Amino acid sequence: MKKNVLKLVALVVLVCLLPVCALALEPVKITSMNDNGDGTVTITWDNPNNGVVTVGSLAMSGLDAGNAIVPDFDITGNTYTFKNLAPGLEYGLVVMPEVELDYADLQFIEVADVPEFDDFHFVVKDANLTHFLPTESSYSYNYANDLSNEKIYDLLDERQFWVKIDFSHLSHRNSFTVPVLTVVTSPTGYVETDADEIEITANCIGFWRTMVYMNGALEAMYETSGEIPTGEYNVKVYLDGAFAGESSFVVKD
Repeated sequence: MKKNVLKLVALVVLVCLLPVCALALEPVKITSMNDNGDGTVTITWDNPNNGVVTVGSLAMSGLDAGNAIVPDFDITGNTYTFKNLAPGLEYGLVVMPEVELDYADLQFIEVADVPEFDDFHFVVKDANLTHFLPTESSYSYNYANDLSNEKIYDLLDERQFWVKIDFSHLSHRNSFTVPVLTVVTSPTGYVETDADEIEITANCIGFWRTMVYMNGALEAMYETSGEIPTGEYNVKVYLDGAFAGESSFVVKD
């Protein structure tokens, strides 16, 4: 059942791509999956075709909410580490030669929960859905708190929508860069993740922010259910593979 669902969703994601016409392709086989304990999973595979592959991840919760494969194309070698997986969720991980689904291998894994972040003082203040005109040379954030779900959809073609997460911290003596994973989950179970890095300045008590682009997610949810879901959206922040805090925002009717 899950395999059929995954294949249908994958076809939607890859439908705009021209398939590569390869002769005598053979199936790719995932040979190992290793949960690294920090929200990342490393897989290896055997590819008898000796070419590039496409890898992808699909959050299995809330498939009816519009979750689709998050692909990464033109991967060489036989190993890959997924850094965009939400701890505590089940994922379908897929590898295929080029974009040939008929020769793909699919394996399922539940990503383990991670410990709490305690390396330095870090507090998530709040999360807000914001929007702005991307053509402006300078802009200020416009909060979407007063926009209905239909109005948000109407603005998708002309505005960029982002979830802005504000946080404060007390840094170490030295400047450093730390991996950050942000997970936005809709009331219906759509999962949008963003894996990035943030630079923490030395000897600084700071008020900072990170951003998650949302136009694609909002459009996918609308196309699946006929509307952008209303209610509370949960936002979790992970630093260096550990849970650092959470907040939420609301989309109204």
